[in-house]
Amino acid sequence: EKLGVSFDSAEVVKLSGVEGQDYMADELIGYGEPLFQEIERSIDYFTSTSGGLFIKQIILSGGCAKIPGITDVLGERLHCETELFDPFKNINHNNKTFSPDYIKDMAPIAPLGVGLALRRMDDK
Repeated sequence: EKLGVSFDSAEVVKLSGVEGQDYMADELIGYGEPLFQEIERSIDYFTSTSGGLFIKQIILSGGCAKIPGITDVLGERLHCETELFDPFKNINHNNKTFSPDYIKDMAPIAPLGVGLALRRMDDK
């Protein structure tokens, strides 16, 4: 709503801004401030109730994990290593069928599908 784009265009805006307008990643990430604050509160609560345990690494997945710069922002704010989840890391694939760029682009949004595909028929 703030950018005046349709719901269908929101995904494109989220990942690359609005064509013809100079929306920087910092401004788009700024819209996530309430979410960042909630994540910080949750981690603070975990740290205070876990008996001295600390989070060393955060692995992001989902469509919003593809927002340019979000891993760096979270890493700085939460003082830990932050990276995108890659469910294809140990899975061989045909580079002629799926280009490395396609695999890299799909990795953050594919964990559930990859996990289900790796299950056996008798898994519960």
